[in-house]
Amino acid sequence: MSYDCGVGMFVAAKEIKLLKENQANRLLTIAYRELIIGSDLLEQRYKLWNSIWWNRSKVGVKRDIESKMSKVTFDAKTAYMAAKSAFNEFMSEVQISETVEVNRLLKIHTCLYSVGEWFIKYSADRHQLRLEILLEVA
Repeated sequence: MSYDCGVGMFVAAKEIKLLKENQANRLLTIAYRELIIGSDLLEQRYKLWNSIWWNRSKVGVKRDIESKMSKVTFDAKTAYMAAKSAFNEFMSEVQISETVEVNRLLKIHTCLYSVGEWFIKYSADRHQLRLEILLEVA
C-alpha cells in the first residue's frame, strides 16, 4: 500500500517538474523537492515491509520493523504536508491561462488528494501522537 502512495507522490512531482511555471517559481520548487523526498521515504517503507517474513519472524523483529516503518511514514507525511502547503500557496497566486496547464494542475491536485487519503487511512493515530509530542518539545 505504501508503494501506491509513493507512486502518487512521484507522479505529482513529475507533473510539477513539467509545469512551465516551475522554472522560476520558488513554491513549485519546494513542492517538487518535498514530494521527491516523500516518495523516496515511502519507497524505504515499502522495502522495510518486504524485508522480513511476517508470518515466520519473531515478535521483537516485527516490532523493530514496525517502529522503523512508523518513523519513515511520519517523515514522509511531514514532506507531503510541506509539499501540499507550497502547492496550495502556489494555486492561490497563479493565473490559469492554458487548458493544458489546468489539466496538469488538476492531475497534481488529484495525486496529492490520493496521497492524503492514504495517510489518513493508514497512519493517522500513531503519527498524530508523535507530532503532538514533537510540538510540545519545540
